[in-house]
Amino acid sequence: MKISRRALIASGAITLTGCANRIDRQLYYKEIFKSLAISPNGDTLAIIGREFDYIFKPPANLIAAIKSNLHSQLSASFNTFELDSETEIKGEWTLQFNKEKNQSKEIADTARALGFADTGNRYVLSGSIEGTRFLKNHGTRTGELQATNQTYVVQVSPSSKFQSSRNLTSSPISQGGDGALIIGLIILLPLILIINPCITCR
Repeated sequence: MKISRRALIASGAITLTGCANRIDRQLYYKEIFKSLAISPNGDTLAIIGREFDYIFKPPANLIAAIKSNLHSQLSASFNTFELDSETEIKGEWTLQFNKEKNQSKEIADTARALGFADTGNRYVLSGSIEGTRFLKNHGTRTGELQATNQTYVVQVSPSSKFQSSRNLTSSPISQGGDGALIIGLIILLPLILIINPCITCR
């Protein structure tokens, strides 16, 4: 049976379109952050998403705030994340907590020492974060992870500087028999932060 030139072109177009759609889904998507964990010394922040895993090197002021006596009062938000390549990812974060009438001077002093800005009705600390994106390795996950307190959705898209580099690699994050997340020989500690609901509604 002869196949017309038009049919061949149409077939090729369908194949290319399907490939393009797969690429687009890796570059333009809404990620759900399902679990956060941090290394004991605070130099590694792991975020487990629905689509991918992410490993970041958190800035010192973020870790200092998380480990401070303000931790239980903090709410967190992550703004839109951008890809500089298939593996390189960056984004903005914000920590904040409300000012109370009977708030102690110690809390106010700690907030100022950590770099929080006093906006009148709350203290706010913001910054940027950069890291690496990995393909999920489902074979190394043995059970349920400790989840964030609510569903948290982040928009991911290519940055204006995006340059295609190399294929994504499999995540180095595995899970121990007790459910703990592990990178190499480092056991990560679950990180519980109140997720700012106003951000998730964007």
